[in-house]
Amino acid sequence: MKKWWLFSIAVACAFSCNREPEYYDPRGPEFAGSASCVECHADIHQHYTQTAHWLATAPGDPGQVLGLGGKTGFDFGNGTVVKVEQRGDSVYHVVYQNRVEKKAYPVAVVFGSRHAQTAAYWRDHNTYELPVSYYKDARAWGMSPGFEPVGAYFDRKIPKDCYTCHASFAAAHPRTGAGGFADYDAQDFIDPQALVLGIDCERCHGPAKQHVEAHREHPNLKSARFMTSFASLTPKQQNDACAICHSGVDGARVKTPFDFRPGDVLEDYYRIIPKEKYDVHGNQYAALSKSACFQGSGKMTCVSCHDPHGDSSHDPAFFGNTCLQCHTGVTHKTGRAASLDAKRLVAQCVACHMPKEASSAITFRLDGHTKPSDYRLANHTIGIYPVKTNSAPKP
Repeated sequence: MKKWWLFSIAVACAFSCNREPEYYDPRGPEFAGSASCVECHADIHQHYTQTAHWLATAPGDPGQVLGLGGKTGFDFGNGTVVKVEQRGDSVYHVVYQNRVEKKAYPVAVVFGSRHAQTAAYWRDHNTYELPVSYYKDARAWGMSPGFEPVGAYFDRKIPKDCYTCHASFAAAHPRTGAGGFADYDAQDFIDPQALVLGIDCERCHGPAKQHVEAHREHPNLKSARFMTSFASLTPKQQNDACAICHSGVDGARVKTPFDFRPGDVLEDYYRIIPKEKYDVHGNQYAALSKSACFQGSGKMTCVSCHDPHGDSSHDPAFFGNTCLQCHTGVTHKTGRAASLDAKRLVAQCVACHMPKEASSAITFRLDGHTKPSDYRLANHTIGIYPVKTNSAPKP
């Protein structure tokens, strides 16, 4: 009898051990995970994993932390210095007082990759922002945004809402079934096992398990099943999918952005508060919606200028040529633009009509500097701006 029992276990193991472990996603059983997208969309996936969206948050391991090597950290004065150091396979923000190490905080999560990067550590089931950040455009370390140069401070808890646009999921505990998010969103703590970092495929395209299973079972299917095609959406629906994260944080939240799916209506989740002027940080859609060319177009979307699977181009002529798809035959009769040839002019469209401005929401100070620095981003309200002030578009 005992031999038969052992034989039964051996047979069961022979079948089960050869199977890949079933994928688990803390968002619920309807999710398949971005790795499943590679089977059919390898090129897009490979390209996308290098973008600022994918890297909106990432694990704080040495391969993800910017600015390592050379001089790192910030001198807060009075003998207090915070240095960023790699120790083995981990990165730490280390506090030194008069050159004596006092405490080391392990970097658990990093936010950002394109313009700057700030870091956080875990404490009491929440993440707390570390006081030193790396500013990629300046190629230098400085204080994290909003911190004061009066001493190293490690008690700034990162609001859970920050993850709704910097991550694909953040909750007090994993979902065990499909359905609403309210119970998971109400509690003011985060389970590390219920945190999906970065903006992954399913954050924008929606749950993919049915889609993946259908195409694995029927590999000859030519059209996507159980997946909303963005091409089938109206311009407003396409813009709403971007606006759920690119409309600022000072509007009225109706329900969590984590429940937004392609084709949903932005106003069911978030209400933009009308303003005369929007800050350049995080308000791209709200600012764009004030533009006369956007209002008059009826068909302009975020992807008219931006590749949703890639980062914005660094070539200003790329955006200028996009402008010329609508603004054909434009001539400039006055000002500096009147003296430029066509090739040079097309490279100035964005610089003149979407100038970079300092964000009032983000200020910082670089190490060794006595004055704060500006965090400058493109103003997405397209307009005719005064050449010198670049402050507000003319009516």
